[in-house]
Amino acid sequence: MPKRNTQVKLWTKPLFGLFAALALLASAGASVSYDIRVDTSSLAGSQGHLDFGLIGLNDSPLAGASITGLSGGSLLGPVQLDGGAAAVAGGWALDNGQAFNAVFGAWQFGQQLGFRLTFSGDWQTNPLGSGNTFAFKLWNQAADATLLTNDGNGDLLRFELLPAGRIEAVTFDRDGQGHGSPVSITAVPEPETAAMLMAGLMVLAAVKRRARGG
Repeated sequence: MPKRNTQVKLWTKPLFGLFAALALLASAGASVSYDIRVDTSSLAGSQGHLDFGLIGLNDSPLAGASITGLSGGSLLGPVQLDGGAAAVAGGWALDNGQAFNAVFGAWQFGQQLGFRLTFSGDWQTNPLGSGNTFAFKLWNQAADATLLTNDGNGDLLRFELLPAGRIEAVTFDRDGQGHGSPVSITAVPEPETAAMLMAGLMVLAAVKRRARGG
């Protein structure tokens, strides 16, 4: 009996390594999602414009971005789709197939703007080439000034999608006076990865119970 317990304990570390590796494999090449929230309480009741853009260079790996679940206000008419932009169920999709890819639309602001942002494409596994840039801006009603940011490009939020799956997210101070960014970013676990990790944890828990009870 003690011998069996020793064998079970020795298997715990390989099992952990196995499920960790499987989780990494499941997430490789999968989409990457974020929930974005923007405090627009200072703009509530006014009108402006939403501006989503995805830009790559000639040697950038393929990249895509989708914007879904838009909330916290209302669209004022149809949106303008440029380059590799298209309407999809519940929102829009962008790809970097052209030099300029954007979604631009008039918006009635509420207290808090929210949407789900999902990235996909070869940039996650391809180690070569230049990065892609996703940027989000808010414009005033006349579309001649950006809102809630002190960034020189007018970006409220920027994601750099770098080769081999690296991501850099940048937000900007709302007014240059140290009041912080109105943007919050929350990573969303992909269902496949979460399921794999849960399965691994369940097996490890069963192994530990068996080791203690033997």
